[in-house]
Amino acid sequence: MPFILVAILFLATAAPARADLPGAREAYAAGEFERAETLASIDPSAEAQAFAAGAALALLMADRAENRRAVAGRLSAHARAALAADDSLAEAHLRLAAGIGFEGRYTGTFRAFMRRLPQQGKTHIERAMALDGADPWGPAMLGAWHFEVVRRGGGRALGASLENGMEAYGQAIANAPDDPVIAYFFAVALLASGEAAYLDAARAQLARSAELPPREGLDAALDTAISTRARTLLRALDDDPAHAARLAVAEMER
Repeated sequence: MPFILVAILFLATAAPARADLPGAREAYAAGEFERAETLASIDPSAEAQAFAAGAALALLMADRAENRRAVAGRLSAHARAALAADDSLAEAHLRLAAGIGFEGRYTGTFRAFMRRLPQQGKTHIERAMALDGADPWGPAMLGAWHFEVVRRGGGRALGASLENGMEAYGQAIANAPDDPVIAYFFAVALLASGEAAYLDAARAQLARSAELPPREGLDAALDTAISTRARTLLRALDDDPAHAARLAVAEMER
C-alpha cells in the first residue's frame, strides 16, 4: 500500500471527534441524551462540560442508562471538569451535587456519611443557589437533599428535616410551575419518606407532572419521558399506596 494512502487512513481513524455543542443541544432536545453527552463532552469549556453532565443526568432521570453507576461517574467527571474551567458556573455545582448524591447511593449510607458526601453535596447546592438564585433546581435539589438525608437516618446529625425539604421543594414548584420534572421528583421524595400524611401531596404532584404539557425547546423530550413515568407511578399510587411507596424508595436507591 502506498505510504500516502497509509497516512491518510491513519489520520482518518486517529483524528478525534469534533466538539459540537449546538449539535449536542439538538440531540438533547430530540431525547438523544447519550449522543448529546458525547458531543458536548469533547469540548473542554465549562459550558460544554456542564451540558454533558446535564445530558448524563437526563439519562439517569429518564431511566435510559444501561449502566447507571457508569453514567453517574461520567456525570461527576463532566461536572468537575466544568468547575475546573469555571468555578462560578451555578449549573456545574448543581450537576456535581447530583453526581455526589448518586455516589452516596452506591457507596452506602455509613460510608457516605464517613466520607462527608451529604455535606459536600449540600455545599455545592448552596453555592449554586448563591450564584443563581433564579434557577428553580437549586431549591429543588435542596429539598431532595433534606428528604434523602432524613430517609437515610442522618437528619439530626446533619440538620436536615422534612419540613425544610417541603419548604425548599415548595419554593421550586412556585418558581417553575410548568416543570413536570421537579413535580415528579418532589412526589417521589414524598412517597419515599414513608409519611402517610404526604400521600395527598404526592398524588397532587404526580397529577401535575402527568398533565403538564412538555415545555418548548430543549426540555421537551425529558419532560415527555418524566410525565410518562409520573402517570405510571400515579396509577400505582391509586391502586396500592404501599406499593407506590416501595417504587419510590427503589427510585431513590437505583
